[in-house]
Amino acid sequence: MQNTLSRTRRARTILIFVILVGTMIFGCNPATINQNLSRTCYKGNCLEYATWGQKIDSTINQQAVGYAYIIINNGLQETTNAFGKARTSSDAPETAMTLDVRSDAASVTKTMTAVAALKLLAAKNVNVTSSISPYLPKSWTLGQGVSAITFAELLTHTSGIRDTLSPDTSYANLKKTMAQDILPANKVYTYQNANFALFRIMIPYLNGFDDTNVQDIGAATDQRYLDYMNSVYAPDIKITCKPGLNPVLSYPYPPGSTHGTDWGDWTDLCGSGGLQLSVHDMGVFMAHLMLGTYLPKTSNNPNEVTLPTMVSKMYGWDYNWPTTYGNCVVKNGDLGFGTPFVPWLSSLYVYCPDTGLAFVGLANSTLPVMPTHSYGFNGALDDIVFQSYTASWKPQN
Repeated sequence: MQNTLSRTRRARTILIFVILVGTMIFGCNPATINQNLSRTCYKGNCLEYATWGQKIDSTINQQAVGYAYIIINNGLQETTNAFGKARTSSDAPETAMTLDVRSDAASVTKTMTAVAALKLLAAKNVNVTSSISPYLPKSWTLGQGVSAITFAELLTHTSGIRDTLSPDTSYANLKKTMAQDILPANKVYTYQNANFALFRIMIPYLNGFDDTNVQDIGAATDQRYLDYMNSVYAPDIKITCKPGLNPVLSYPYPPGSTHGTDWGDWTDLCGSGGLQLSVHDMGVFMAHLMLGTYLPKTSNNPNEVTLPTMVSKMYGWDYNWPTTYGNCVVKNGDLGFGTPFVPWLSSLYVYCPDTGLAFVGLANSTLPVMPTHSYGFNGALDDIVFQSYTASWKPQN
């Protein structure tokens, strides 16, 4: 508790310091202070936080069952919105979408698993380029080439793993997947949920788990993964992969009388997806990440991955936004149905270290499809947020 309190006080102190320094720099003219506290400028262009949010809202144009987001500047919440329903009248109790209702957060779970794993590797003085094989169950039969897989390769989807047996990430299927040979030609970027689900197994072993005489290693590692994740994020964020009472449901748009989808309990699948988070939880994670609470911004320890390295190496991120307004790394998450895939839920983390900006958000239905779609799936949140971001920058006055 003492460490948690000191961490919270440190974050508050940083935010107070930012406000005081802003007053000192911009003088005592209230209009000037307000203008500079409402926007970020970078290389002769400025983005107003409210404008970015307004463009997101106008693009969606209420064509959603529900969505919510937070725009962040250097750890400080700047603009928020919550629209529509978390549960429609077809799924009593009808519930408004807010920043605080919890949902399966889909694959943004990967970023949080990555950060927690990097912290543990540093604590145990294990380099991210080390082999993963000492931290897998000794009872597993490993395919040829598995022992050469590194933590860094898992974190960047370059391990060569192909989870072709089944799309689910249960203990049994991960065991079968790791019994397959790794083909050298496959050690290129290929998105595979198994890469991050394996951390649900490995984190307990990194943390000293001894499976001698353990009857159900899957259940034991599930619980120890959650325990460790809570040690990193709680009490700020309560970590669970089991839905609470009346969680956010996901819908097509328009929903009509369709019953929403409850994505269920992911306790035995978690790591690559399945964390139950509110948008507020997502914002707390992003603010602490930006402020260096989870990963240090500098380190003399060769086995410690810093925040800038996590970003530059793309550990737990999907892609970079091609923008002239500084670098942004992005992680999206999608759950849905069909071929081609249609997302009924999309989640998003965006972190722009050059400008100090960030975005977190979640939508529980398909959204308008962007004509210049580039990233995740048609109808997901990411393209809308990106195009609104780039359209919000204007020349500095």
